[in-house]
Amino acid sequence: MWILVALVLGGVTCLGVPVFLIVVFVKLAQARGDEARLAADVRAGTVAGLVPWSGAALHAIECEWVGSSTFTNTVGGFRDRAAGRAPSDQAPTGWLLAFAMNARDRGATGELHAATSAHRIAVDVAGGVARVTVNGATAGSWRLGTGELLGADGAPLGTARRDTGAPGGERLGHLVLRGRDVATYRLRTTSDTARAAHPTPLFTELAAPLSPEEETWALVAAVLELGWFGPRRANAGISMPA
Repeated sequence: MWILVALVLGGVTCLGVPVFLIVVFVKLAQARGDEARLAADVRAGTVAGLVPWSGAALHAIECEWVGSSTFTNTVGGFRDRAAGRAPSDQAPTGWLLAFAMNARDRGATGELHAATSAHRIAVDVAGGVARVTVNGATAGSWRLGTGELLGADGAPLGTARRDTGAPGGERLGHLVLRGRDVATYRLRTTSDTARAAHPTPLFTELAAPLSPEEETWALVAAVLELGWFGPRRANAGISMPA
């Protein structure tokens, strides 16, 4: 009898492992398909369900985005991909922004695209520098290691430093433009397959009123946090810390 039990258990194990691998493969393929479709929509400016952008939109950006991120290690090197939508805490349906990211070589190079109802943002990352274009015009660049911001003409613009810390131990980013404290924002963004029941605002502080330049760079900081650093951090156990 024990021999029979052993044979049955062995058969279940042998059958269970391939089934498990098939399920994992199917889910990974589905996630990549969803990422590819959303990425195409973001680049084409055809993302559905974007709510109208307003002066209060930055306050409404949440830390929790809806989407997926994947990590692969192939003969071509390490690659992080992600695509997602950020809800607005002021609208029960629709999305405040959408993004798609493709990072290579553990984040050394890559590109990030994002869209709101009023913005088309493209970020090209190479050599530790993120070069930013907004609505087809060069906004400037961000040295990711030092946090230095440069304008479209290459002149110093300010800083966007991450992990400045807070009394409670929360990791924060801090944006300063032309000597003015513009924004403080959280660095721990997360993703899920549905909207968070209790969302957390991304920005903890925003200056008022914001100039167009300040609003642009605050949005860029949010997009990078949600679409570049957040997904890479989610894969940090197998990739590298963001």
